[in-house]
Amino acid sequence: MSCLNYNTHENISKNLVFIDGIIRTGKALFSGIIPSLDSVEHINMSYFLDNIVPAVSFGSIEREYARALLRIILNETAYNTLLSRNMNFRQQDESGIFSYKDPAVYLQRLGREDGNGIVEELRAKKFFFPFKTHNMLVNLDSLNKLDIDYYMVALFRHPIDIAYSWWKQGYGERFGNDPRTFTVTIEYNGVSVPWYCIGYEEEWLALNPMERCVRPVTDLIKRAVSQY
Repeated sequence: MSCLNYNTHENISKNLVFIDGIIRTGKALFSGIIPSLDSVEHINMSYFLDNIVPAVSFGSIEREYARALLRIILNETAYNTLLSRNMNFRQQDESGIFSYKDPAVYLQRLGREDGNGIVEELRAKKFFFPFKTHNMLVNLDSLNKLDIDYYMVALFRHPIDIAYSWWKQGYGERFGNDPRTFTVTIEYNGVSVPWYCIGYEEEWLALNPMERCVRPVTDLIKRAVSQY
């Protein structure tokens, strides 16, 4: 089955903007600034990219299948955005429409007709679709093989600040134990290890909670810089 040739659909999800960085680098600030610009939609915080791209880099998902799958997901996301379908209406959320510069845009779209008119609008007009992402720069070589039309704003922050922020959030103990971390883990000697610790699993298991924040932060920053 690995010899299948997957079709890549027409790209109607052009001009994606990835606001990227490792966890706790300050992406929330730019997630508010960038959507305030002309022709930019509200921030999207669906983390499918965060988990599919690393899987491609490990060879866990076939690259051509991931390429076709992401085109479908991104096209559907762009299409649904113009219909206010699957939007977040929670008033206190960063990703909620009431955090957008003009929430009325999405309220008005609720009455739009579903159909080819939306596709034609996506073809004819220039929309920018921002996504808050994690560790895309770390796996940039794999991302760039997936034929995604994107811009990236990559954020860096002092490693001590990031590691301390991780520790305050409990990330030295939460990965693999708290389902709210929403991060893919691997099983190693019966213990859940975050995907980005692949290659130094034994070392990670021997670390205390603070060290489990410092070690991945320094490694991810180095990897992001090398890709940049």
